[in-house]
Amino acid sequence: MACATVWMAIEGPCLAGKTTLGDALVSALGSENVSIIPDYADFVGGARGMPDPDPRSWEQEQDGLEALLEIEVARLRAHRPEPTPALMIIDRSVLTLIAHCAGTDRKDARDPGFADRAAGVLAGDPRPSWPEGVLYLDVSSEVQMARNRLGKFAGDSVFVDPAYNAGFRSYFEDRRVRDERPMGWIDGEAAVEAVLEHALRFLSDRLGLDRLVRRSAGR
Repeated sequence: MACATVWMAIEGPCLAGKTTLGDALVSALGSENVSIIPDYADFVGGARGMPDPDPRSWEQEQDGLEALLEIEVARLRAHRPEPTPALMIIDRSVLTLIAHCAGTDRKDARDPGFADRAAGVLAGDPRPSWPEGVLYLDVSSEVQMARNRLGKFAGDSVFVDPAYNAGFRSYFEDRRVRDERPMGWIDGEAAVEAVLEHALRFLSDRLGLDRLVRRSAGR
């Protein structure tokens, strides 16, 4: 099938099921049609290669953003499959970087906001690949904590802090309200099959991949 490549991000808090959804989309649509760019931490081989997730000053946050932008460039360059697939899925995009600042803003009640400053830094930088559409997996703090029962994150990690996740979510909710780019808002607490069905409808109805979705359904 000949069509331009669509770049779509899967976003949401940690343990929302982003990787699970990405894998399900590859299975449903075929690996020849879909390629996934791994999460920042997965790309560098674990959290030890990442900046401090809970910065205490704007200077520290800015240093972290610069480091993450370098990772962003590297991971995008490392995943340019040939031939180019119809759909490139980014497991967390550059939008995550701003949402992360919104989360730390909420957690620590910062004013002025790091998120606004981060948006200004990233908006003026041509390097990141901004997705054409976003699938956001929404889960409650209670479900997130239940999914963390195997201890992927320490109990005091910023990534499982309810205030942080409320701020992270608010950034994407604001984008959804302003309708800046196509966004699918999915209940990440639903069964995998239901999440996948919602995602496929989003690809078909909002991102122009109807032919790909219909063809995969008939395989």
